[in-house]
Amino acid sequence: MSRLYTVIDKNGEVVRYVRAHTTPDQPVYFTTWMLGGGTEAFLAQRRNPTSFDKPDEVLLDAQRDQLRAELQRDPPALIVGAFFDYLGDETRRLIAKDWRVVVSKPIEIRSPNVAAHGVAFPR
Repeated sequence: MSRLYTVIDKNGEVVRYVRAHTTPDQPVYFTTWMLGGGTEAFLAQRRNPTSFDKPDEVLLDAQRDQLRAELQRDPPALIVGAFFDYLGDETRRLIAKDWRVVVSKPIEIRSPNVAAHGVAFPR
């Protein structure tokens, strides 16, 4: 069981953080573990800016390219989690360049760099 599910089961800390630091119309990308993402987005009531509900759906280079394009076209207000294993080096570099870690425990959460997106999202 991932730490995220333990946190959600105990007190919903991550979901509360996402709800408190984003508005319902802002997208949030969840990549909490190999099979994690869709459930967390549902619980937080935030839409996913990509076509992929969970990291294990991103296996081919064409899918990695699509994911990267979707993150750039509709940048998430937050990226929750750090399970980037299947996303590829270029996507990891994009995330490292355009989003910064704002919370590291109980799970990593990233917020966009203002310079990368030209807007400041709620913190």
